[in-house]
Amino acid sequence: MVDQMQDFAPLLTVLAKPVLTAAIDAGTFKSVADLVTFFCVTVISLVLIVWATPTAKTRLLRVMAVLYCGSGIFHFLAYWHRHLPVKSSSVIVGSLVAMILILIMALVIYVLKKFSGAEHLAETQKSLNRAKQELSREQYLLSSLVDNLPDCIYFKDADSRFIRCNQRTADIFELATPEDALGKSDHDFYRKEEADEYRADELHIMQTGEPIINKEEYELLPDGQHHWMLSTKLPLRDADGNIIGTFGLSRDITQLKQAEARLTEWRERFELAVKGTNDGLWDWNVQTDEVWYAARFRELLGFEGDDIIAFPNQLKSFIDRLHPEDRVRVMRSFDDHLENRRPHDEEYRLHTVDGHDRWFRGRGQAKWDENGKPVRMAGSIQDVHRRHQEQEELNSLKLQLQQALQGGNVGMWDWDVLTNEVIVSPELMLQIGEDPERPWTSLNDWNIRLHPDDRDAAVQRTQDYIAGRIEEYESSFRLQHANGGYRWILSRGKLFRKDDGQPRRFIGVHVDLTELREAQEALADSEARLTNRSAELERSNRELQQFAYVASHDLQEPLRSVVGFCQLLEREYQDSLDDTGQMYLQMIVDGGKRMQQLISDLLEYSRVGRGNSFESVDLQDTMEQVTALLHSAITESDAKVTFDALPTVQADGAQMVRLFQNLVGNAIKYRGDRSPVVKIWSEESNTEWKLFVSDNGIGIDNEFSDQVFIIFKRLHTREEYPGTGIGLAICRRIVERHRGQIRLLESHSQQVDPDHGCTFEIILPKSHT
Repeated sequence: MVDQMQDFAPLLTVLAKPVLTAAIDAGTFKSVADLVTFFCVTVISLVLIVWATPTAKTRLLRVMAVLYCGSGIFHFLAYWHRHLPVKSSSVIVGSLVAMILILIMALVIYVLKKFSGAEHLAETQKSLNRAKQELSREQYLLSSLVDNLPDCIYFKDADSRFIRCNQRTADIFELATPEDALGKSDHDFYRKEEADEYRADELHIMQTGEPIINKEEYELLPDGQHHWMLSTKLPLRDADGNIIGTFGLSRDITQLKQAEARLTEWRERFELAVKGTNDGLWDWNVQTDEVWYAARFRELLGFEGDDIIAFPNQLKSFIDRLHPEDRVRVMRSFDDHLENRRPHDEEYRLHTVDGHDRWFRGRGQAKWDENGKPVRMAGSIQDVHRRHQEQEELNSLKLQLQQALQGGNVGMWDWDVLTNEVIVSPELMLQIGEDPERPWTSLNDWNIRLHPDDRDAAVQRTQDYIAGRIEEYESSFRLQHANGGYRWILSRGKLFRKDDGQPRRFIGVHVDLTELREAQEALADSEARLTNRSAELERSNRELQQFAYVASHDLQEPLRSVVGFCQLLEREYQDSLDDTGQMYLQMIVDGGKRMQQLISDLLEYSRVGRGNSFESVDLQDTMEQVTALLHSAITESDAKVTFDALPTVQADGAQMVRLFQNLVGNAIKYRGDRSPVVKIWSEESNTEWKLFVSDNGIGIDNEFSDQVFIIFKRLHTREEYPGTGIGLAICRRIVERHRGQIRLLESHSQQVDPDHGCTFEIILPKSHT
């Protein structure tokens, strides 16, 4: 402060001396107190000036200078006004002196202003230097941040030329420094279609002021690789808010997109794997007991995949479906896994929607926190019901096999080819009447029991199989029984080899064929006798057919003569005969006609086996012929015969006409008191045709359904319904010749069911090959 006061000493001398002198001379200070007061005020003002800030100091100096100069001018004028004579020259001199003093005071003010401005300028320069250093530091930090960010940051002018970018942008463009990008555009680095797209985006931003946020761009960069970039672009504005370009940030998200693609692929694979394995997944939050069930889990139990109402996402939903006999065991397995980390892998039954219990295999794995407390457990269920059924069937088959081996007297053997050791079952020992407690021990035990006539062949076949000269081992031979006799044995087996192809074990069975061989010999003898008998029957049948043909032919001629003469006698001598004679004559004629019809039917019956060859026969045409042949009967009885869409079959056409003529004729004949209605239709299967003939006639009781096809079998008297009783027998023989079947379906007589008659079913094969 003292130094600063010394700097102001000359100024104080210049200012204070004239002012004080003028004040004293002018009588301003009327007392010493006034002088002391003025002095104190001056000193205080100077102290404030020294300690004030540069700006405040300047203002105080200006105020003090004005006050001092003003008071000095005032006091000088007062002094000169009182002491100088009032003359014109004196007035002029006084005025000049006043002007000089004003100029001096202006000079003082100028000096003070220069003095205070220089000091302020120095302070300002210091502040400016500090601000520049701070700004430089901030710019360095900002540049360091921008250049070290992994994202591309850039600024562009209105023509989309780079005016600033960071190092990452330069690296992407394979430039040494960011400055190498200045003045260039996207057309210098990208393909034309990509650069045009980016230019269009930037024009849109500059025209609308709307930014583009997080746009995904697939770019071909100068490194020759395609990259995914996530870009955000915004308008660049000046200090007045005018848009002068754009700036933006781009992040390379190629690895993220690749990771997303891998994740998507993994999810697809996971879903395919889940669908492929047909497993039902579950994820249990152990803390809340909430369970996520996959759609397939519910579907395995018969629910809709998304039906969380019927099967909620709770552990209780699963527990309630467990079979009561499995529930404790399964829940203990869960607890053991969570507490002791033992594997959870159980098979149990779950109750399904359809009311059945199905077997499932459940597996799961828990996750524990850092304190060893279980927090989550996930797993799956797999439908193994079929395997359980197969296992049960296998166990049943094993039991049946064991019982069959015992009941069928089948013995098993196991030969170690390397050591020649043999192990046999008790059943094998019992086959040859030996003690099961003393089984064979080597192959020699088998060899010495072979029948001498079978030994060489049996041994040779065994050696051929072991050597690979035959693919399967099956051999028949006789083994000596303990009673001295021999038993026929069928031996079958399979050879197991080592990795080098050498024989290791030979396992097989012995089946006792003794009874079978004896039965086969007896059967062969019976077949020989049967063949001879069949030949004899065939010869006898041919002779009978020939006899029937000859007999019927030879009987026809004299019978026609008898009937003819009887008819002539009736016509010529009817008036000469009395009523009894006419009755006798009529009976002779009727009997002769019946005899002719019977002989005709017998002849036809015998000829069925010698019919025409089979060909394609349209049964629709067949029925047309039948209705034509039966036209008179149909007209007289007012019958209605219908047939629709009948098939084409391989058959003897003439016999098909005879077959349906007999059936339709019987339906008309046995009609009762109403007009007959006959219906014919067909049904098709893979290998055969089914033909049906139905009527509304008098019907047949079911107890006679087989008898009606017997030759000469009649259910009614000739007086009731005329006929020979051969028609249905002929029908059966025709159908059997075509390798088919004919039968009467369930029927009733009119006394039992007056609304239904008979329905005949005819089955014909589609092919006779």
